[in-house]
Amino acid sequence: MKASAFLIGAALVASSVAAMAADASSEAARDQRMDAALQSYRAAHPTEGVGTFEKAENSVKRGAYRTGQAIKRGAHKTGVAIKRTGEKIEDKLTPADKKE
Repeated sequence: MKASAFLIGAALVASSVAAMAADASSEAARDQRMDAALQSYRAAHPTEGVGTFEKAENSVKRGAYRTGQAIKRGAHKTGVAIKRTGEKIEDKLTPADKKE
């Protein structure tokens, strides 16, 4: 009984070691495939002419545009709020019998 349990345990250990070894080799193959895919992608999408300066310039332009849009939207909302406030003050100051 003990001998058969020992043999089964040894077989399980051997199979797990073999599985880990196969997993390590498949990981290396996966790394090679991923590197090849990255090189292929970079070859198909060259980034010539787009340097660090151009990227920074475009980023600044995009940020300035967004800031301008936010200021425009804020000014519009402020104008609407001031108009509504004026209307509400006028309603409060107008006597009830003259409201219609």
